[in-house]
Amino acid sequence: MRLGDGPSMNSTKISGVQLNAKQYNRWLVLQNTMDSFGRMPEDDGYDVSSTMLPVVAALIKSDEYKQIRLKEDKLKIINNVIYSYRSTARKKLLSEDPYLDSLVSAEQ
Repeated sequence: MRLGDGPSMNSTKISGVQLNAKQYNRWLVLQNTMDSFGRMPEDDGYDVSSTMLPVVAALIKSDEYKQIRLKEDKLKIINNVIYSYRSTARKKLLSEDPYLDSLVSAEQ
């Protein structure tokens, strides 16, 4: 909260294609559940400690982060982590939903 509005929410569209509620919710679940290697809890080697929330929490507690003076720079670093998970979750969502993938591919 000290950084202002904080990270933005996921868009309700992917490449101009409007997501339905189920697709949007799945994107959020994937983003917040997958580990840093894109693995889900049912996958071998899944590491809950490398999911988005613990990674961001560790970042905020790090000495390097604490030394950053500008709020904008802190928010940029946090956003980079979030966008990385968001992007990986987007790819997984599209691989799980061939119809959505075809719509997105048609828009590109």
